[in-house]
Amino acid sequence: MILIITAVLLAAAALAVFVDWRNALHASLLIGVLQDPLRKLTPEQPVYFNALVVGVFGLACLSALSSNVSLAPQRIAGWRRYLARPFALFVGLIVVQAANGYLQTENIIVVFIGLLSYLTPFPAIMLAYQWALRNELGAISRFLWGYVIFVGPALLTIYLQFLGLKWDIMGEVGIGIRMYQSQFVLEANSGIFRASEVAAWHVGTCVSVILMMLFAKRRSAVYFAVAIAACCVLVWMGMLTGRRKSLAEIALFLSSFIFMLLVFKRGAMKFAIATVLIGLSLYMVAFGILRDDEIDAVAATTKENAYMARSTTVFGDMADRFDMLGIAPIFWAFQQTGIAGAGVGYGSQGAAQFGGSIQGAAEGGLGKITLELGLPGLLLAGWMTLAFVRHLWWCCRHVTTIGPQLIYLTCGCIAILVANAATFAVASQVFGDILVLLMLGTFLGFALAMPVLASREAARSEKVASKGPRIPSQPRSSLSAGPTSQGARAR
Repeated sequence: MILIITAVLLAAAALAVFVDWRNALHASLLIGVLQDPLRKLTPEQPVYFNALVVGVFGLACLSALSSNVSLAPQRIAGWRRYLARPFALFVGLIVVQAANGYLQTENIIVVFIGLLSYLTPFPAIMLAYQWALRNELGAISRFLWGYVIFVGPALLTIYLQFLGLKWDIMGEVGIGIRMYQSQFVLEANSGIFRASEVAAWHVGTCVSVILMMLFAKRRSAVYFAVAIAACCVLVWMGMLTGRRKSLAEIALFLSSFIFMLLVFKRGAMKFAIATVLIGLSLYMVAFGILRDDEIDAVAATTKENAYMARSTTVFGDMADRFDMLGIAPIFWAFQQTGIAGAGVGYGSQGAAQFGGSIQGAAEGGLGKITLELGLPGLLLAGWMTLAFVRHLWWCCRHVTTIGPQLIYLTCGCIAILVANAATFAVASQVFGDILVLLMLGTFLGFALAMPVLASREAARSEKVASKGPRIPSQPRSSLSAGPTSQGARAR
């Protein structure tokens, strides 16, 4: 029965994107969320359910190409300026390391999993970019709100699991994760999502989108209060997952968002830098005085408080985690595999089931890249990241000059990417999820499209202004219409 339901949903999504490729984002989001509970209801919980969204999105790309929509990255405005060369070299290295990965593991599935983790965001970027250009500006806002409205209620199932609801669609796939906080044993609640990591990522992203959209347009006091209340509920859901990264993602998003608004909206670069320095100083002082064990002793008096205490320790652990899971794995991976790396897929999430190994070095994103692509891959990834930073900085400056009303959406999408890039550096597991990669590619595609959309809005406004106010014509009178009118006498 579950397989029949899955087939019907896939057929409906496939038909939607086949009829109109612009349904791709909504159809992919639908399948990407529903594939987790469907997998839990299927005997033996087969892993191929995680890739159902790949089929829908792949068909959407084919549908777009058949509609004469180019998905070539060169179509992105400004691509050749900063991005063309590092992108080409990085993709070329991935192809070479895919062959290396197959030689190492002799398993094509491992290589396929690795290729998905590296390449999935790029077609998502192209498709989202073309989607944004072929829709009115309000379509982007509606899609972002649609994401919150669709995923938000699904996240409430985290609380239902915490309350003890024992439905088959609840909980993590497999044996699940248990954590220890003071005298409590905490379960990693995931609700209908396959893993608590994925649920926590959606919590952080939903909160970030809500905060971004609050500033994108003037809102009423009631609207603002409801949105903030929703954010508070979602933050609590994130704490109940037991995964602390959702709080870190929200904090990093807010920091990046405020910084960029100060720089581009207010033009206060010095003030923005001073704010960052003051914030870092307060952070170091606060967690130099109040250590994690003190937080734990004060807060973890009940099971609910234990989840909260565990979540708040993320801020005190940031420096240590960056050192232990961000930097140290680079050297460890280099010692294990040398300068060339072990090949694509060797340390990817889920690849260990098919022959991949050395997962410890791949928990942090920088270690994963070094393990699979070697030091050349790490250097190329750094170059490409720097190229994207320069290009997105140009995008923000262009939008500020041409269409300042779009700066909130532009900075918001970029701030989400910044928060995820920082998270990836120390924890790469969730970035093996295809829907997560598609959503990140969508945010980047939207950000890259903003300069073109801003130029269109400016041209439209200039065109309306050039026409000027319409002056009503004078009513025709019998004198002006008669043969004795001035026009008749001139003739």
